[in-house]
Amino acid sequence: MKLKITTILKSYTSFCLPKTIRLGRNQGSKKLIESDPKFSKLPNDWEFEDRLLAFLVPYLKEDIEKYFSGTGDKMVNIFTAIQLKSLDRKLSVLLKEYLQQ
Repeated sequence: MKLKITTILKSYTSFCLPKTIRLGRNQGSKKLIESDPKFSKLPNDWEFEDRLLAFLVPYLKEDIEKYFSGTGDKMVNIFTAIQLKSLDRKLSVLLKEYLQQ
């Protein structure tokens, strides 16, 4: 009998921003992002995706903090699918611009 082990990811961002996360997780991109002092000031116990979102959209840091304190909801429960798709598109463009500087 094969057992399936499931890991529960505790992430505000979860899988909401696939283009942005894929670009941010690119080895060269991740190295550059993690070397930025603004990124290094974000909580290390947050998933990379959550830190990346707070890095790109600082005003969402408070929502992420609320989620982790148990007083806020995940991003997927706050935004509609259309809003998330639009946000992902805009953030991936913003991240590309950041990486080209």
